[in-house]
Amino acid sequence: MNWKEWVPKWIHPFPAQWLFPFDKNDARHRDIDGVCKTLPDRFTPAVLLAKPPENSQTACEVGRNSGGNDMLSLLPFRQFFVALALVFLSASVALSAEPIGLDGFIRDAEFIAGDGAANSQFGVAVDIEGDTAVVGAVGTLAGTPAGSAYVYFRVNGSWNLQTVLTPDTTPPKSFGNSVSISGNTLVIGAGGSTTEIGAAYVFLRTGTTWAQQAKLTASDGAINDLFGAVVAVDGNTAVIGARLDDVGANADQGSAYVFVRSGTAWTQQQKLTASDGAATDNFGIAVDVIGNTVIVGSNQDDNSALTDNGAAYVYTRSGTVWTQQPKLIANDTLSNDKFGRSVDFNSATEVVIGATGADAGYVFKFDLGAWVPEAKLKPAVGFVQAGISVALQGDIALVGDNFNTVNGNANGGAIFVFSRTGATWTEVDRLTVNDSALQDQMSFGLALNGNTAIAGAPFKDLGLNTNQGVAYTFDFDDVIFRNGFQLP
Repeated sequence: MNWKEWVPKWIHPFPAQWLFPFDKNDARHRDIDGVCKTLPDRFTPAVLLAKPPENSQTACEVGRNSGGNDMLSLLPFRQFFVALALVFLSASVALSAEPIGLDGFIRDAEFIAGDGAANSQFGVAVDIEGDTAVVGAVGTLAGTPAGSAYVYFRVNGSWNLQTVLTPDTTPPKSFGNSVSISGNTLVIGAGGSTTEIGAAYVFLRTGTTWAQQAKLTASDGAINDLFGAVVAVDGNTAVIGARLDDVGANADQGSAYVFVRSGTAWTQQQKLTASDGAATDNFGIAVDVIGNTVIVGSNQDDNSALTDNGAAYVYTRSGTVWTQQPKLIANDTLSNDKFGRSVDFNSATEVVIGATGADAGYVFKFDLGAWVPEAKLKPAVGFVQAGISVALQGDIALVGDNFNTVNGNANGGAIFVFSRTGATWTEVDRLTVNDSALQDQMSFGLALNGNTAIAGAPFKDLGLNTNQGVAYTFDFDDVIFRNGFQLP
């Protein structure tokens, strides 16, 4: 985000004794505790450093004074002579965190469908790559269940709606219940219903124009398989989950289908099932793909005489053949952990897996020819259903909790942020939005790419429209967070 976008529409004087100079070139000022010592005792240390323009000096203070007022001071200056206090009116973001150096998340934008209606559930699925963000909505178009997907493009830090996508033919119900983008290729799922067979739709962007390229269906698809309820794409390979597919005599065992593109044509390459699958395993409730590696979540898989502790299955491709690798199970697995509810690759050798029953995300790494657990990412306090969504990029992991209580609002939703130093993961932040309300379920959809996270709150009411939904982006930039920090 450009730092100038942080400047609000009005300013007021700020007590001079609450100001401190900050020189971005002074290494001493990168010691946050040292900087905070310059603040008076009555000022709870809470520091935010907005990214300054090149070759300039900037100081910021954020915190709550003894009167309970939230305040922020942004001080762009070259000789430390100008001091202004700024109070945000337009941005609504709530952040609580331990310090994580000069990096952290701050809410950047809020997406609302201009044609949204009650029960649109805008934000039920989200994805982001580079400067393109996608938000799925399963019930738009004047409240019909047709659904759509909204594509946003970022230019110079500002997000703009690029297009709204719908299929060229009447889709199964829940079009938009899953989305995945890779470069100029976008896959949108339509999981169908108890009376329809699901499908997935591929759209291709040329310049700024999107056009449908293919409709993907399972070779053996059946009503209520939920084919298309989850999708993932990487380059010319797409994976579609069908978690209620009957496999042999096993009702609702679940499966996943791999499709590949050659030229402009998409064909089914292989159907993936668990070698030890059983009825109601929910295999295919989560999928991801990177290169020649696929992971499939099976959160109701039974292992080690336990019930619904869950598992995740990794498959690798050689030529055109996919082969199952040893399945992944949490090393502290318990019944009803629901491990495998969500998955996200960081690379072909690292993945994070959500377990809603354990209220955690688990990081696994491929090392010396085997997948091994690296860390369990469980919030210290305040979790309700952590692991409903997960995201992993570099040394940052996000664990969504759509049932988290925010400002007294049950199921408002939150995102827990974990940071890795060496091989050690530490919880560093909890992201919420200040307009959180009862049953919003922010983080139901979650994705992270580059310096930006996107989260959907599909059940947020807007005006008289119940469950219309919104989506939020959070920028990971030169920002410092401290406990107790919440912008109005």
